[in-house]
Amino acid sequence: MHFGDGSPTEWNCTVAVMSQEGFPSMGVRRIRDVEANAEQWRIGGGADSINGTRIMDLLLPDVGTQKSTLTGYAPISTGSVDDLSDDDFAETPPIGNE
Repeated sequence: MHFGDGSPTEWNCTVAVMSQEGFPSMGVRRIRDVEANAEQWRIGGGADSINGTRIMDLLLPDVGTQKSTLTGYAPISTGSVDDLSDDDFAETPPIGNE
């Protein structure tokens, strides 16, 4: 794993917890969906949208910002995840020296 050149004190990173999917849906690249309702082999607590986050936990420097960070996007209910741009997803800020 390579974080960057120079001193580690100058690196930025994002720390997130996700779940590996053995049978992924198209475009997801083996990260398990976080769906609205939990079921066997399905994580609950997400949104019913194709651009909902697949992040289960996120390390952020500011207390109380996790929920707003992970829900900071306009939900899209139809189409394919392959047709979306980076702007269609929640943005997770790096932590470290910026």
